[in-house]
Formats: sequence, C-alpha cells, structure tokens
Amino acid sequence: MITGAHLYRNKADEFRKQNDFSLAGDYYNAAANGYLASMQYSPSMLEKGHAPDFLRLRYLTHSVRNRLFSILCRRFEDEHSHARAVARQGVAVIEELVNHHPSVTESAGRRGLCHELEGDLRYVADLGDHEQAYDAALDCYDQVPDGDKWIPEPEFTSAIDYVEDLMIAAGLTPDSRRFKKAHMDELPIRVDVKRDEFRTAIEELTAEDFADYGR
Repeated sequence: MITGAHLYRNKADEFRKQNDFSLAGDYYNAAANGYLASMQYSPSMLEKGHAPDFLRLRYLTHSVRNRLFSILCRRFEDEHSHARAVARQGVAVIEELVNHHPSVTESAGRRGLCHELEGDLRYVADLGDHEQAYDAALDCYDQVPDGDKWIPEPEFTSAIDYVEDLMIAAGLTPDSRRFKKAHMDELPIRVDVKRDEFRTAIEELTAEDFADYGR
C-alpha cells in the first residue's frame, strides 16, 4: 500500500508540473488515501471496535501532506467546493482518531499532533475554525509530561518539513534557526510556525498561479 501511495504521489507531481492541476489533485488525494491504508486504519474499523493496538501515525502526516497538495491544486483551478470536500475527508478521519483511537486519546502528544494537522487542513481549504484547532493542539502539547521526546518522531518532523517545502515553493526563505527549534525544541513552537510561516506560504501560493511549484 505504501508503494501505491508513493506512485500516486509521483504521478501527481508529474501532472502538476504539466500544469494539469485537476488531475494532480486527484492523484494527490489518491496518495492521501493510500497512506491512510498503510496506517492500518479505515473508517469502519473504529465503528466495529477493531482499532489496531499500534497506529502508524506517521502515515497520517503523509496523508495530510498529500491532501494539502490536493487542496492547493483544486484552489489553483478555482474548484473551491472540491477543495473543501477533500479537507473535510481528512478532518473526519482526524476527529475519529482523536475521539476513539486509544493510541491517540491516551496520548497528549499524539492528540496535539492530530489537532495541529486538522488546523492545517482547515486553513488551506478555508474551512474555518483553524485557530480553534491550533489552540487545541497547544492545550495538548502543554499537557505533555517533561521528558517525553516527541519531536524526533517521523510523524512530528514530517508535519514541519512540508511547511518548509511550501515556503520554498512560494519563493520564500525559511528561517533555518526557527525551523530547527520547531524540529528539536518544545512542542508549542510548532504551532507558532504554523500560524506564521505556514500561513505566509499559503497566502503567497494562492495569490497567483504557481504552475512551477515543486520543479
């Protein structure tokens, strides 16, 4: 399933570089769903009480990354209702995990990451309530016991990596010192980066047609 998700993502990159944002959006969304499958999660699992004991949450971050790119492609094509539908799919998954999956509900760090990712989806698709999601992430991060090392985990680093990628795509220069802190220091710094650098990158990308994004 991981290989399939990678293939969809690579194909999406190709279509995007050809300025075919509609097809690119479809393939990014397919990649997002493929990563969810790799996470050993499906919406019906929680409903039936069969949630796996171990959740590969890093694939949720990969899924959200591709969903964000799908949303951007839809916005480039002025397909805003489609963009919001893609975002709502991701938000629904995150809400189920936060409310029902033991490996998330019992971990302040993982709950915080989920709320952070929800805020990203809500902001990029203009769904609203992204500030509330980021506030929820901060509340969770403040509950993480001292000594818990979450930052180096792949699911956390990947969610900062794509902010740097988007800034570069928008022609901006990431502040290396600040991003290093987001990767290595206290968890709440991540939300500050999302509210500042991430927001700036998205505003730049959606201000005009960025057909060369990612070349």
